[in-house]
Amino acid sequence: GAVLTGSSPTSEVRPADLKTILLKRIKDFYALFGQDESALNEASTETVQLETATAALTLLEHLHEKITYRGSASQSGAPQKPAKDEDPHTESDPSLVGTRDLALIRTLMSIVFKWAIEPLVQRIVSAIPSTSALHITKGRRFIDLTGLPHEYSTLSSMTTKLLALPLSSGLASPITQSAVSATLLNQHLSDLLHPCIILGWLPKSLSSDSMQTVDAIRPQVMYLLSRYVVSTVERPAMADGARRLPVSTAISALGKVLSKSSASLPYARKACTHILSRQLLRPEGIRGLCESVFAEEDISGEDVPLEKLEHIARLLGTIPSGIKPEVCTMCVCRWGWY
Repeated sequence: GAVLTGSSPTSEVRPADLKTILLKRIKDFYALFGQDESALNEASTETVQLETATAALTLLEHLHEKITYRGSASQSGAPQKPAKDEDPHTESDPSLVGTRDLALIRTLMSIVFKWAIEPLVQRIVSAIPSTSALHITKGRRFIDLTGLPHEYSTLSSMTTKLLALPLSSGLASPITQSAVSATLLNQHLSDLLHPCIILGWLPKSLSSDSMQTVDAIRPQVMYLLSRYVVSTVERPAMADGARRLPVSTAISALGKVLSKSSASLPYARKACTHILSRQLLRPEGIRGLCESVFAEEDISGEDVPLEKLEHIARLLGTIPSGIKPEVCTMCVCRWGWY
């Protein structure tokens, strides 16, 4: 990991341009595994950045597997036991993850999103047809679709792998806990939800053989937002080894997704708004919404702007699809008292 991020001590003079620096790091990294990446010499800087992010994700997957807290309880409440062929003395202890280790994990995770997920999402969003005003006002655009199927496949693969980190035990088990999954959910939840909504909720009318809807993402996202997640890297004190994701955290993450460029896609905005409305029906949903919207005023002590109050009113007046109006009203009135 230190080789990939450039944090390992070295006496060599570093080159000035980014591509040369990354090429050296990626070659040194793969050399540790006996692989030759000389083919990247003629690649563009963006391609080398993507390759670096891919390697970072591979390393994060390996770290997650090694430092996953196996002492968390199963759904029955009983602690999980090591497998027969597993050394019980190698059980992961989150307290052994030091400050430098956490810094390395954060850096690797940032590389994945900055050099892979974000640019891939930007390119995919630009290629998906939209009738929104945002696209119309910009006039006719010519989009180069060369390599788009490969980029869509790469984004799907990397998003699925990221989503699998906290859900590595499946949808029938508690969220998998490690410093890696904690970093992902605590610092990059909105960054994760962004590609999930674009890929998982892509309408069939816009999908094709080369850009297919990733149906498996939808139940995973809904499960992740409604189940238990790890919030710290220390050994949890609760019996089930986790805490429920605060509604305010989920609402804030979804709000950030709505503010991104993908919100210009009608289906993405509709899906995000639907998921957001579902969060309001959870216990403490109204309180979570207020905590998310009024966070700045709560800290500064200033008066709440009228725009934010109107925003709250619009959200509470929106009835999620598939929910009867009377049921929605009952939930809002019930949880609004708490």
